[in-house]
Amino acid sequence: MKIFSDDPLVKYCNTTVTAARTREEIDAKLREYAVVDIAWHWKPTANDVYVQFGIEEIINEVPIKVVAKVVCPMIWNKANRNAKIPERRNERVNLEVGMRAMFWYIKSHLETAYAMQSSRVAGFLPDILTYNGRTYFDSVLNRITDFAALPEPTETRERKVEVVKQQPRNVTNL
Repeated sequence: MKIFSDDPLVKYCNTTVTAARTREEIDAKLREYAVVDIAWHWKPTANDVYVQFGIEEIINEVPIKVVAKVVCPMIWNKANRNAKIPERRNERVNLEVGMRAMFWYIKSHLETAYAMQSSRVAGFLPDILTYNGRTYFDSVLNRITDFAALPEPTETRERKVEVVKQQPRNVTNL
């Protein structure tokens, strides 16, 4: 399903921030929260943009290192049949709007995990990749009916999450 920029639920439609500037802001935000191994896949002409990064934490005294992949949403501008500029006569992706949505998605997950003293791994669970390149979320979807068979928890257990602080590494392009 295509999402268009005139949809009332789509935010950032009037942004003046370029996609390249938003990319820099995403890099800075990831480094601020000690995310490692930041790598961009940047093919905007093919509507193929995403960022991958590593998250390292110690959860219940077990060191965890995972890779998350956040894909830029493709927000479309509708065609304007009466436009004087030929490229506006066709539907086209508004990369600036998509990148702003991506920035706020990443920013909100990182800041919420920090403020709630929660796990960044849990925050990015839908975006974490397995070794075969699929997301854990895709794997869970295939087994969603199994959750109904799980017993009700009898007690709650507090989890101890420790953020691993490292110096940020260089940003690389794919």
